[in-house]
Amino acid sequence: MNAMHRFSSGASCRRGGFASLLAVQVLLLGCREEGGGGSSVARRDSAGVEIVEIQPTTWPPPEVWQIEENPAVSIGVTTGDPDYELYAVQGTATTGNGGTVVAEFDATLRYYDRDGIHLRTLEREGEGPGEARSFNYLSGYKGDSLILTTMQGRGGTIHYRLLILDDQAEFGRNLDLRVPGSGEKTDSVVWVTQFMDMDQTSLADGSFALLGGTQIRLDRSEDGVVPGLAALVRADPNGHLMDTIDVVKVGSFEHQPLSDRKWGMILLDAEPPPPRANGMQVYWTPGDRYLVNVFEASPAGSHHEDRSTRLRRSIRLLTPLSPLTPEHRQEHIGIVVPTYDGDEPPEIQREYRDYLNGLPSPDSLPAIQDLRVDPLGNIWVELFEIPGKGVRGFAQGKGLSVQKEPARWVVFTSDGTLLGSVLTPPDLEIKEIGTDHILGITTDQYGAYQVRRHSIQRGPGGLP
Repeated sequence: MNAMHRFSSGASCRRGGFASLLAVQVLLLGCREEGGGGSSVARRDSAGVEIVEIQPTTWPPPEVWQIEENPAVSIGVTTGDPDYELYAVQGTATTGNGGTVVAEFDATLRYYDRDGIHLRTLEREGEGPGEARSFNYLSGYKGDSLILTTMQGRGGTIHYRLLILDDQAEFGRNLDLRVPGSGEKTDSVVWVTQFMDMDQTSLADGSFALLGGTQIRLDRSEDGVVPGLAALVRADPNGHLMDTIDVVKVGSFEHQPLSDRKWGMILLDAEPPPPRANGMQVYWTPGDRYLVNVFEASPAGSHHEDRSTRLRRSIRLLTPLSPLTPEHRQEHIGIVVPTYDGDEPPEIQREYRDYLNGLPSPDSLPAIQDLRVDPLGNIWVELFEIPGKGVRGFAQGKGLSVQKEPARWVVFTSDGTLLGSVLTPPDLEIKEIGTDHILGITTDQYGAYQVRRHSIQRGPGGLP
């Protein structure tokens, strides 16, 4: 049974001096307060976990901050100076001196100053210390360090080979992270090895939050749908697994008992973003509803017996999901087919369209397609829009624009108070959210990559 817990984050719950009936109501319902962005907030304690339930009065929430339409810094050209001709950009981050570093797939790093002027280009391809075969992700690490990731699968293990550098790439070390990617296939369980985005997955102590392989549970079929589950784990700064945080749902699949594979895809199923980390907290959303769970981690070097990572807060937005209609299906398919098979003959495109039309779909559209945390601890969730983040990213690599409207992010404070919405530019893949900027990747109509930094205008209220 949930017990009342008093929280001090602006709530106006009072004890004593009231009628016993009111005391009982508070005990049962917890604390209700007025939140930002036109909302009310109820807080209660459940076995040591703070449950935050937010009821918006308007949906989507009103804008709380604005993103400048014109970028403060833009790096990348279609043709011209080779120092600005970016190739297969895999990530970007802000350096300690306010500049920008860009990672390309061929293990190349490009450094630019705070105005976007090229400083130097480093080639890091190789097998030695401080080198890698290729780069798949770039993110900030503890202090001003950078972390670059190469991914591969080996013998049922998800293998992340990490290159950790100072922000000027002068010193480095290599680190292997190995996470169970698959297990024994049985009549009731099959496995799918999936790699995750490594952006913002490192904690303040240098440990990492990661997802293991997807376990498809054929024995849990409900109306022909089976869940995909994965272990949310934490690895220490040396790459050793130290804790299984939770087992989380990472998708749904059609149960096909008569096929060899036993499972199939579901059209417009939620694709949850990877776990994100900020300080000593890990953040996770399943993507299929308006929910963010916040876990608190003990430092990796802690001498305490308890080095686990525990659920501390569950933020729930009490907003109905949008029903998934036939029109949504056709809109999605109408974007997916030319994006993936636009260069194929018409008969191939027709076969692909027929295949997609034959896939089942859930009753509701996904809720969340990305999750980020800024340096102040504010939680940003990007609301789902057709065709979804995965399709949008694939289209970006081909120079196609499939997102016509700005992306809408809903922002909460670290304690779960709703602040409001922020709109970000269409077709900009957000890689970093700072206190006063967003940093992302886009492509032009020719497929040439650009890195853009846009300023955040927070208004007279200042920082929350």
